[in-house]
Amino acid sequence: MPKVEFVGWILYRTEEEIRQILEEIRKRREGNWYRYGKDGFIEVWRKLYRYRKVPYEIACLKYFDFNREDPLKAGLNKVGMHLVLEYTKDWRDVHKLLESLDLYHFWLWEDTLHAFQKDWSLHEMEQWLHERAKRDIDFLIDEAVKVLEEKLNHLKKIVEKVKEVGGNG
Repeated sequence: MPKVEFVGWILYRTEEEIRQILEEIRKRREGNWYRYGKDGFIEVWRKLYRYRKVPYEIACLKYFDFNREDPLKAGLNKVGMHLVLEYTKDWRDVHKLLESLDLYHFWLWEDTLHAFQKDWSLHEMEQWLHERAKRDIDFLIDEAVKVLEEKLNHLKKIVEKVKEVGGNG
């Protein structure tokens, strides 16, 4: 059975760096709260993984709310952070293709902001996203290729049919 491989850190921010970013956000938004709102997320870290030679990323986002005395103490769950699963830039075309053909929605695209996850630890969130990534990648390699080849063959037949009647577009 293939294993998930940790490739490396893409980003890692210290508490000090997070607070610096928070202050930059505050300065940018002050006087324009109506436009930007008083809350948001700061990316804390991002890791690159690979499963069956397909890369994916998991990022950790820290919630903040300027309505709080300490904006970083706000939280949407017990840890005040959530994780997101994302395809890499190089695989965006695969994500878009699967969605456009209605084969798989949200391929390598998920978060841990669901109500049933509000008491989860970061470790539990990350394990859940790894399982999701493995399912998505297994689908792509084991099932989607067959369906895509069938659709491609069907499309070739249609193109030939149109060419036979004078289509040369």
